[in-house]
Amino acid sequence: MRLQVEWNWPSVGTECGTVLGPKGYGAVQVAPPQDSIRLAGSSHAWWDVYQPVGYDLNSRMGGEAQFASMVSACHAAGVKVYVDAVLNHTAGSNQTSTDSYGGDSFNPAAYTYAAIGYTSSNFHFDPPCPNSDLSIKDWNNVTQVQECQLLSLSDLYTEQDSVRGKLAGYLNKLEGYGVDGFRMDSAKHIAQADMAAILARTNNTNAGARPYVYQEVMPGGSGALAPAAFEGNGNVLGFDYAYGIRSAFLGRGIRCGARRWRCRRTQRSSTSTSRRIRTARSSGSPAATGRPVPGLRGRSR
Repeated sequence: MRLQVEWNWPSVGTECGTVLGPKGYGAVQVAPPQDSIRLAGSSHAWWDVYQPVGYDLNSRMGGEAQFASMVSACHAAGVKVYVDAVLNHTAGSNQTSTDSYGGDSFNPAAYTYAAIGYTSSNFHFDPPCPNSDLSIKDWNNVTQVQECQLLSLSDLYTEQDSVRGKLAGYLNKLEGYGVDGFRMDSAKHIAQADMAAILARTNNTNAGARPYVYQEVMPGGSGALAPAAFEGNGNVLGFDYAYGIRSAFLGRGIRCGARRWRCRRTQRSSTSTSRRIRTARSSGSPAATGRPVPGLRGRSR
């Protein structure tokens, strides 16, 4: 899979036809396609597309027709399209801009998003968040992680049926254009039961399959916040896999957990590379077997 998270839709479509398809890529992950906040001065910070203000498909990356054309071009090249989906929150409550790329009307300070139909009643406050400033103070506390604000981002009340319906409707719209699956941004901050309820409302893809779901769950938690606790709703991005690869390139060896293939720390030497290869082969690692989708935990797809 190739990540094209900062590319506009015409460029992604062209890349699918001229590079990704011919090179044998199976899928491409694209940026969040919904309308989002636009900061004053048009600074185009990478993170502004992760602050939704409307679920129409007129965004920083292009218009709805351009999005549909991109998906069709990628499919024609044999490349599936996975969308980065932001369901946990809307724009930051600390933002002063009321401008968006697609023109949707919103007021982050008042928690109103006219194009979607959200009002302040559709967001988590205190309670259920136990902190008056709505911040997360204890990252091992399930209630705080899932019902308080992540970095001041307005946290949606995903327990509400109306909110679930709007989020599922957005995903179904994307599937209607041929989208094959979703990377769930900030999935750790959405209760597993809420995510399951949203996904239960999604349609099959145009290919007749369930949408492929993989979730952003940062490591470090335990119990209900451990990455394994989210696997019932789809795959989980393996951040420890990336950390291990980085460590190997820096000559520190690969640190392995109980859920990873067996490996051993090797010292820098002329034989270190062959040692790593032998260790991987003896245990059936993705590097040795060529298994698809490295770095994902949970259900294989």
